[in-house]
Amino acid sequence: MADIENKVSKLWEQWQNCASYMQSKDLFNITEKCVKFFEGTHWGKTSPGTKDLPRVTINQTEMITNSKVSGILQSNMKVTFYSDENPAKAEEFTRFNNFIEKEMKFDETCASVVEDGAIVGCSPVYFYWDEDAIGKHGEYKGGLRCEQLDMLSLGVHNPQELDIQKQKWIILKTRQDIKEVKEMLEDKTQADLIVADDEDRQNLDYNEEQDGSELCTVLTKFFRVDGEVYFEKSTKNCLIHGARPLNPDKIELSIEDEDEDSPINSISDKPKKQDKNVNTTYMASLYPVALYVYKKRKGCIYGRGEVEPIIVNNKAINFSFAMIAKSIEDIGFGQVVAKDTALDPGTRISNDPTKILIDKYKGAGQGIYSLNKQPFPAQVPTAISAIMDSTRSVTGATEVMTGETMGSNQSGTSIAYLQQQAQRPLNKLTERYKRFRERCAEIMAQFYILFYKDKKYTYKRGEKDYFNGGIDPKEQQLQMVMQMGEQVLNKDFNMGTFNGYEYADLDFDIQCEAGAGNEWSELTELNMLELALTNGQIDFKTFLNAYPPHLITNKEALLEGINETEQGALAQARQTIEVLQQQLAQCQAYIKQSNQMVNNTSNLIKKNRELEAYLSNLQNEYSNKINTLNSVNAEVTNDASEFAQQIYNQQQGAKNGTQMSNM
Repeated sequence: MADIENKVSKLWEQWQNCASYMQSKDLFNITEKCVKFFEGTHWGKTSPGTKDLPRVTINQTEMITNSKVSGILQSNMKVTFYSDENPAKAEEFTRFNNFIEKEMKFDETCASVVEDGAIVGCSPVYFYWDEDAIGKHGEYKGGLRCEQLDMLSLGVHNPQELDIQKQKWIILKTRQDIKEVKEMLEDKTQADLIVADDEDRQNLDYNEEQDGSELCTVLTKFFRVDGEVYFEKSTKNCLIHGARPLNPDKIELSIEDEDEDSPINSISDKPKKQDKNVNTTYMASLYPVALYVYKKRKGCIYGRGEVEPIIVNNKAINFSFAMIAKSIEDIGFGQVVAKDTALDPGTRISNDPTKILIDKYKGAGQGIYSLNKQPFPAQVPTAISAIMDSTRSVTGATEVMTGETMGSNQSGTSIAYLQQQAQRPLNKLTERYKRFRERCAEIMAQFYILFYKDKKYTYKRGEKDYFNGGIDPKEQQLQMVMQMGEQVLNKDFNMGTFNGYEYADLDFDIQCEAGAGNEWSELTELNMLELALTNGQIDFKTFLNAYPPHLITNKEALLEGINETEQGALAQARQTIEVLQQQLAQCQAYIKQSNQMVNNTSNLIKKNRELEAYLSNLQNEYSNKINTLNSVNAEVTNDASEFAQQIYNQQQGAKNGTQMSNM
């Protein structure tokens, strides 16, 4: 028991040392001021000396901070895991990481972290396994979750070491419900020592708790033994639990003694269960805490924000505007002086313009008159404007960056070019945010390997996956069913199974990229769109849909007008199509009738041609017979002629013979 009390006492002593360091750097005061100025509540409570001073608030710090945060978060960041050893497994790991990030709404946490870092300087994120988290079935109940913590809730062994993973130990301070703390107790006999307290609230306004919250302060310490990460929890009065390994497949460790050099002297590495898939050889070497630092503070792990250096400027601006407002008020409602006997006893002067005052003063001059107030010097507004412009200039929050009206004659391309130039000072901040996302991915990958076994998850069919090698989606779906034994959920999503132990021996190269590539240029995108529109490769509606919305204030109205025009043209086209369809039907009927007539004509022509052929044959036959008859007649005539000649010759011979006889 004495050893446990010493451990609790030492843990709280270490935390007090961390708090003392933060106090020496004035971080408590700086943080509170930054929050108040960002939220516009820096005027505080009214004092007797300033009760009549108007609380004018020109919240320049919030405007500048929001523009910087928006610039950092303007592009969607995507973490990708690479592995030369097994690229397919790296793609699957990336796909599973995308699923978990969506499940735990990690983008929302990151946006809050960037905003908090821009305000106070840095923001820690604590990753943990939540057994109450609702997720798809897996080996361990629950799921990975993360919690954003206050900068002043993080204590480290060496605050001059900027890499939190190189710390000998780190301590997280949280405020938790006493009932939840009692449920975490290893030794339930110590439950009476868990009581609500107001310890270590740091007296900060934004940390103020309501009465009856029943909360107590819990310290969680992370440290390494031979490279393995362990953690323990404690309240101020008792130890919640001793050192436990971050690896859930290893047995909880017992603590016999602790000193600075050897936090744990008795370690049992016996696994909780005998299983071929138990990660007893995998070493959880990373602290489950990532620290986002907005800007570095020299020689200090706690960073600087955007608000801290402009607090004095914003305070001067607000006070000057307050004095101007007070001067205008004094001139508009000036003080009235009444000499003795000028008014009846008990008469009060009000600002009612209908009330008539009777001056009864009998001496020289006026008995009732107003004091003449001098107007505020004209140089003051000029000085205020100069301070505001200078502040915006040195912080990079110019008109171009904040998207304010710059003139009606500038094209979208020129505005985008100016905005691209204005974004250059943000590149360093954006790169620091990318490195933070990569560090978070390393920690999350450690949890994937340790906790996720037989974890079902879904992913879009368009995403790269283990079987995607440029094949047809239908074939890819078939391979999914055959090789993984999983059914496709619907036409847009597939289901996979993730086992973390399969990745324990893989080394990943993690990169955080903006959008689809390493470099994203809005100017290049606009030039490409305008070139495609000019060449007629896209229509104006496609051009308008792809145009960045922050460069067109009435983009939705334009698209709506185009849609209405298209709907009207579509209705008119439908009417035209109906008329054309009717005309087409008439033409088809005419063509059918014409085809029938053509068919009839063709038959008649065919018959005529057959008759002509028959007549031709008959004519040929007649001609042949006539020719034959003529030939016969010619022969008969010739024979008759020859016979007649013979008779003639005979007659002549006979005649000649008679004559000769007579002689």
